[in-house]
Amino acid sequence: PYKVSREVGWLYGGATFWKKEVLDKFDFDEWFSGVGYCEDLDFSYGVSRKYKLMICADAECYHHDKEIKLEKMIPMGEWSIVAWWYFARVKHQFNPILVLWSMVGLSVVNLIYSVSKMSKKRWNYFLGTLKGFGKILLGKVASHQGFQK
Repeated sequence: PYKVSREVGWLYGGATFWKKEVLDKFDFDEWFSGVGYCEDLDFSYGVSRKYKLMICADAECYHHDKEIKLEKMIPMGEWSIVAWWYFARVKHQFNPILVLWSMVGLSVVNLIYSVSKMSKKRWNYFLGTLKGFGKILLGKVASHQGFQK
């Protein structure tokens, strides 16, 4: 939680309010359709290039995630890596070394957690991140077939 309201570079979708003018001027990228992961960051990041985005310290919201089933963890891990690469590198040209470093860090954290806590979910997520890296290496990021809910 923030103590002071401040300007940010992007927002997650569960806590945003947009003026109609913004929704009329900006489009959601259809590449993210059907998954509900990262499209909010992509949209808000694009908006932040023209308008200020603010976090209101006095606002409160609760985000209740539905638990992801074990069999969905491999696709989720794959999608998280592919979506971040698409968002950060393909669409917005962030530094590729830093993007890869953070994604490798995410994968290693899930590997360590899966082993230390004997977590099958985290293990499956880790396996999914490896599949995601494979898609990046093979240049298959432009397609997101197989990720639909």
